[in-house]
Amino acid sequence: MTKVFKQITLALTLLISFLTAGQTLAQKATDTIRVDYSFWGNSYYLGEMEHSKSEIRDLLYANPSSEKLVKSYSTNKNWGYLTLTTGALLTAYSFYEAWRIDNNYAGSPFSNHGSYDATTFTIRAILAVALDIVGIMQLTSSNKQFNRAIKAYNKNSLSSNLDYNFYIGFNRIGVVVVFN
Repeated sequence: MTKVFKQITLALTLLISFLTAGQTLAQKATDTIRVDYSFWGNSYYLGEMEHSKSEIRDLLYANPSSEKLVKSYSTNKNWGYLTLTTGALLTAYSFYEAWRIDNNYAGSPFSNHGSYDATTFTIRAILAVALDIVGIMQLTSSNKQFNRAIKAYNKNSLSSNLDYNFYIGFNRIGVVVVFN
């Protein structure tokens, strides 16, 4: 009876020690990224120190759990700026063209005047608005990806790299420990 009691006591002691070790090996809560959202620009904190978005992005690149999301953020951001710039240039040109047509023909740019064909203006204006909308949507999507990367980093930073399985059988007690 005492042999069984010793084995159960040993098993419980090992279980408690592994649970405690798993929590101590987890990163500290001060290693999580906190975001203070603002209309004019977000503030990023690691612990109590404020960091720039580029420093946080570099930190997220280094973490395997958030690396893919940060790469997606960067790609969407670049394409969003390119699309929005193209749309803004087309929009500005469409406004210039509308102003020129109003001065020369004293009419709407959406109606035909003499040698002027309104079809190209209409297509250009629709394309400009579509590019503006798609660019804004891509930039919004990239910001969502960045926030997801922060959440993935924080989720991973509060978990332990110690994995263990605890087995109790009729004549045995087993512990399998995996260090990552």
